[in-house]
Amino acid sequence: MAPRFFSVLSWLIRDTFKQSRASGLGKVAAVLTAVATLVCLSAEVHGERKFQSEDGQAVELLPAGDIEAAKTKQDRGVRIISNRLTLLFGRMEVPLARDADDAVRFLHYVFASGVCESLGLFLALIWTAGFIPTFLQPSNITVLLTKRTPRWLLLVGKYVGVLLFVAVHAGAFVLCTWTALGIKTQVWNPTYLAAAPLLLVQFAAFFGFSVLLATVFRSPTASALGALLCWAVCAGINGAHHSISARASAGPAVVATSEPERSEPTQPPNRLTYHPALVSVVRACYWVLPKPIDTGYYVFRELHAGDFVTPPVAYDALAKSGSTDLRLSLATSLASALFLLVVAAQQFRATDY
Repeated sequence: MAPRFFSVLSWLIRDTFKQSRASGLGKVAAVLTAVATLVCLSAEVHGERKFQSEDGQAVELLPAGDIEAAKTKQDRGVRIISNRLTLLFGRMEVPLARDADDAVRFLHYVFASGVCESLGLFLALIWTAGFIPTFLQPSNITVLLTKRTPRWLLLVGKYVGVLLFVAVHAGAFVLCTWTALGIKTQVWNPTYLAAAPLLLVQFAAFFGFSVLLATVFRSPTASALGALLCWAVCAGINGAHHSISARASAGPAVVATSEPERSEPTQPPNRLTYHPALVSVVRACYWVLPKPIDTGYYVFRELHAGDFVTPPVAYDALAKSGSTDLRLSLATSLASALFLLVVAAQQFRATDY
């Protein structure tokens, strides 16, 4: 049984890569990686590698939003420092009040959050939405069903093939851009490399829902739109959970009076309250659904992106609540992917061809 299992699995993986080449998706992904790598090779930081004070100590930089306020204090001895980040071989210039390490972290965050986590995930879900519906068309699947191969194995093999396709191109994108930036700037930040596996975990969960829709409707459009809608719902619940947790951890506000002993907790007029039933539903859904905000927050936090960009509201609430554990978030997201795949296999087994 084991040799046959691996034989069927390897054939399905090869078939998935052949399907990607036939559709041109592999070439498109390779071109995007090449363009991003070229942009990284064109990057150059003009200025100090690491800001230091006169006594050789590292300079404590102000948050990005405070630089204008600092400029008004120059006459009081405040040192104003800045670097320039150029892209496209000097054709595009980005002024930065940061050193070279922070400038590269800024680019790492743009690629990790904007390209991988957002654009990359959406494109991967849209581009791969047709793999399973095409595979499940009667004209294609009937031949395989005559070979007495378990249906669950066919579906799992195709699912694994798509995951490996995304893993190869996501890994190539992150590794190539990381290497190119390192060569040009001599800044090597290994945290950025986590963007590829984090993207793959998110994709595995939402593509599981896409596979389930494919077994029901056999429509690439339904699979793509359903996966994107699933992401929107999960992100909303993820953000709502952390918002509720942040408000709960803050506790009731305290208003001071002229007599301290009479101080008592009170609710500010603009403070929102949540119905207990709603809180229970949101928290239950949070633990059983994928958590796209949690994985994005990990990249934001580890790259210290708050130094140069304003954190999204959801990240701010998550930081205040302290209610996330990355390992637990990834484990539950993968568990939801496994559950969706099991349901899809059951649906495929019950389908009459």
